[in-house]
Amino acid sequence: MYSKPSPVGRDWLTVRPFVSDNHQLSDKFPSTMVLSGVAHTGERDVRLTPLVWRRRAPRARASAASYVAGRIVLLPRALARRGARLWVNPSFDNVPAIKWSSILRLRAVENRFFSLCTLHYDVNRKKTHPFAFSPDGAELWAKQAGSDDARALSECSVAGSIYVVELDMTKVGERLDWSKIPSADKPKRPRTGKPLKPITVALRDGQPAVLASPDRETDHSGFRVETAQGPVYVGVVSSERILDAAACFQVLDRAKHMKCTPIIWNHWERLPADSARLATLMMGRAIECCAPVVISDGDQIHELLELANRVKIPTRREIEPSGQAIIDLGYAWGLDSAFKIITKYLPADLTRLALDRNRSLA
Repeated sequence: MYSKPSPVGRDWLTVRPFVSDNHQLSDKFPSTMVLSGVAHTGERDVRLTPLVWRRRAPRARASAASYVAGRIVLLPRALARRGARLWVNPSFDNVPAIKWSSILRLRAVENRFFSLCTLHYDVNRKKTHPFAFSPDGAELWAKQAGSDDARALSECSVAGSIYVVELDMTKVGERLDWSKIPSADKPKRPRTGKPLKPITVALRDGQPAVLASPDRETDHSGFRVETAQGPVYVGVVSSERILDAAACFQVLDRAKHMKCTPIIWNHWERLPADSARLATLMMGRAIECCAPVVISDGDQIHELLELANRVKIPTRREIEPSGQAIIDLGYAWGLDSAFKIITKYLPADLTRLALDRNRSLA
């Protein structure tokens, strides 16, 4: 991959398969992609060292230079604060597209930079699956090298091809216009079966509430209630703070400390745009936090996003005509599951240190 600054403030990126005359390297990485090039910062070019992604044992390898430039997979928020303008996430294509695309779109918007994912193809397959998003959440388009035919990058699926993506770097860091975020393609769905651990939520006097739980313990950022499904902590994340990942992880932290199931409740005085646009982003939040996300204003609950199954596929639920919403806590696993990718291979004595480190980067 390379990024080439143009006179009009646009950068061009190329994603290409890894080809090397170094037989020792080729033997070591029999099925790989290499992402390398230059990131144009406006003041100077930051050269990106190659990032090799191995098919059999996916582990990113990058130098300190590429870390600063914004190309480590797990730390985009910290990198954005250090000036990253593009986040590239190379991954093997074994994850449903809605999961990666929901998280990548959210990452682009909350950090106000470009995010690009290259779901690499297996050597025995004939397709690949890249996609990318701009800071306003719009999907990026690409052209196959030598062609003038532009299409959504997610439709550029011919394995072994070179696709060129144009980035308008003037969009990086711009103030968010919520009305430009695409509406969710996924419609609201009724439940087709009995929820595993149902609870009912609603607004009471314009404020979040869990029904059938009259007593609640309130703190500075939410409240704890006892339910038929066990203790629940509702963390209220107001307005645009929902784009602050740290605020959402604090809800998970608080719930774990209180031994509760977490719910993230995004409450506005007035929604900044149609709720379907917010739902587009909050599907990503529900996935990465492994927690239901409720979106409301002072009048009603507009959206409920939750995981629909054990493989973390997000879904939009219909709101009851009464204005109530039924949340299934069956897949609300919270902090431990949210960071499982970090802790699953670590010794027990390092798990807490790893969690603390990653929360500090949020």
